Amino acid sequence: MRATALPTSDLVKSYLRLLCQGKSDFEAIEAYRGEPFFRTALGLRDVPSAARLRQRLDALAYAEALEAIDELSERLLAHAKALGTGHVPLDIDVFVMDNSAICKEGVSLTYAGVDGYAPIGGLPR
Repeated sequence: MRATALPTSDLVKSYLRLLCQGKSDFEAIEAYRGEPFFRTALGLRDVPSAARLRQRLDALAYAEALEAIDELSERLLAHAKALGTGHVPLDIDVFVMDNSAICKEGVSLTYAGVDGYAPIGGLPR
C-alpha cells in the first residue's frame, strides 16, 4: 500500500516556518516531527522528514517556484512605497568570499575585514 504524498502546501509551510526561525537547513525539520504544536499551528496533515522536504522542494525549485517567486516579487515591489525620487529601497544581503591568500584582480577589503569579494547570492537561472 502506497502512502499518499503530502500536499506541496504542507512542505512549503514547513520550510517557511524554518526560514522564519533563521533555520535554512532541511535537517532542522527533524526537531519538529514529534511536536504536535508545529503540525497543528500550521494546519499540516503531517510534518515531512528532512529527506522528503529536500527532495520535493528541490524538484519544485527549478520549475514552478522560480516563476512564482518572480511574480510575487514583482507584486510586492509594485505595492512598495517609493521614495521621492521614484526609487524603491531594497535590503539585499551579500556574503563574503575570503580571497586573502589569493592574488586575484579586483580583490579588496570587505566589510568582514578580509581581502575578497562580497557578491549578492541568489539562485542560478
